[in-house]
Amino acid sequence: MTDVYIDDKSYYNYHNIESEPHIIPVVLDIAEPITQIGYLLSATGETSKTTVTNGKLHMMQGRIYYIPVTTNADSDNYQIKIMSDIADKIDVRFVKDGFVCIVPLQHNVILRNGQRVCLLTK
Repeated sequence: MTDVYIDDKSYYNYHNIESEPHIIPVVLDIAEPITQIGYLLSATGETSKTTVTNGKLHMMQGRIYYIPVTTNADSDNYQIKIMSDIADKIDVRFVKDGFVCIVPLQHNVILRNGQRVCLLTK
């Protein structure tokens, strides 16, 4: 059975498409002087935490980091566009529940508080 709509506006209102923004910047939120960031070792599956000081996170290759961001958007509904200045250094896997999942592609990648790592676009 298919949905029946009187016009295009009814379709958009029913599916709540207009209320979602088309572009959402994903900005890191590690402003506190000392912050704990969780990560997962890809080889063993071991989970642990690393400490972020003064808003700078030094990342190691082979780990999957879960970093807090300023948005609560779900990347399942968007496409992920990584910023060109860091696209060769990190891979963004998903954004969900106020966290971004980042996999560094190089050793000693540095991310800072307030840095825009990607855009979520429709």
